[in-house]
Amino acid sequence: MKKFFVTLLAAGFLISLISCTNESSQNKKVLDEKYIVALSNPVRIILEELVGNTIAVKSIGENTDIHEISLTSKDRKIVEDSKLVAELTKVIKNVDSKKYVNFSDSSGSSADPHLWLNIDKVQKFIGDISEKIQKIDPTNKEIYIRNYNSFNKKLENLKSEIGTQCSKELVSIHDSFQYLASEYGVESFYIKGVDPHSEVTSNQIDEVVSKIKSKNIKYVINESGLKSKDLDVVKKETGVKVIEIDILEKKNSNISYTDAMSTNIKKLNTVLGCK
Repeated sequence: MKKFFVTLLAAGFLISLISCTNESSQNKKVLDEKYIVALSNPVRIILEELVGNTIAVKSIGENTDIHEISLTSKDRKIVEDSKLVAELTKVIKNVDSKKYVNFSDSSGSSADPHLWLNIDKVQKFIGDISEKIQKIDPTNKEIYIRNYNSFNKKLENLKSEIGTQCSKELVSIHDSFQYLASEYGVESFYIKGVDPHSEVTSNQIDEVVSKIKSKNIKYVINESGLKSKDLDVVKKETGVKVIEIDILEKKNSNISYTDAMSTNIKKLNTVLGCK
């Protein structure tokens, strides 16, 4: 009799386990059918911190320079089947406007597309995108609201880390840090324009070297991992120290938007001589 009851209990547990597994598989299938697309790695990082594991985020343009992202035929199929497509710039064209979210305030090919480096603009973005995601997946609305509130609080804390009374100008290898400079309320100048691969003349380099020396600039910032012979020349001529800033264009699954930006802010507080 005892063995009978043990066997009965084991059978009941097995049935329950199978039922839970099937339910989990069904839920996963539903979520897989409801996915959103992030165009570029910075958008992926922001969306994943906003939605958590509740809805799938499929990305296009990971480990790709923001200036070089384009859609393949496979990418277009992913976009076509998605519930929502989000980006912070105006890189991608010809996407269905009904499910396309773009919070870029850039205009023209020469404008700085690195919108995600400005915390105020990211706060606007996550507020608007959260509302749209709640409509896509209303079952998990409360989760998205909690995630938004938590993320927004982290962003507010980030803003409190930004130094004040900064005494230096922001100098960079190319013009990708306008939005960061605006956070600090400082002027910026650069060796190259928005495209880091553009050519510069010796006169342009001489002008930057002259500015650095006259303004007693001690640091030049550069994107993490970006190599530049022009920067090497400036460094040799002026003795400046190069500080790398993570602009989040390269995939790093172990870092969040807020963690990366907190590290950037600490570096910039030093670079700009803030209090």
